Amino acid sequence: MEDFRTINYKLFFENLKDDSKPKWGKMSLQHAIEHLSDSLLISNGKNPLKMPEIPTQTFDHLRKFLLGKNQFPQGFISPLIGDDLPDLRNENLENAKKELVNEIENYKIFWSENPNAKFYNPTFGILNFKEWELFHNKHFRHHFNQFGLIDIL
Repeated sequence: MEDFRTINYKLFFENLKDDSKPKWGKMSLQHAIEHLSDSLLISNGKNPLKMPEIPTQTFDHLRKFLLGKNQFPQGFISPLIGDDLPDLRNENLENAKKELVNEIENYKIFWSENPNAKFYNPTFGILNFKEWELFHNKHFRHHFNQFGLIDIL
């Protein structure tokens, strides 16, 4: 898969339909698209998370995973979501797609202006730009694979 920031989303989104079914998990396609937007909002400071009082050693083995070559496993449950899916915030899938493209652009702008920023990720701890890039590429790949979209990229 290409870098998540450089995918031709117009062409990519033409292959997404409201009734696309996941290969695993309970997210609808719109849930997955909104979830990807949420992760961008965390990583560009628009919706930063407060880091809980957890020793940094807790994140050490997870950071090794992030920095390695392995992808997110099927069925991985985000600590932000847990067992219950959040309500959809966009009226429809088309609006969720537009939101995602907008947040990718906001992400690019933010990091070009703030290359030394760091933000907390609930699974991997405090991440810098390079680490957020690794996270987003693995995260986008995970959800694109969930809906059988890797082959069209």
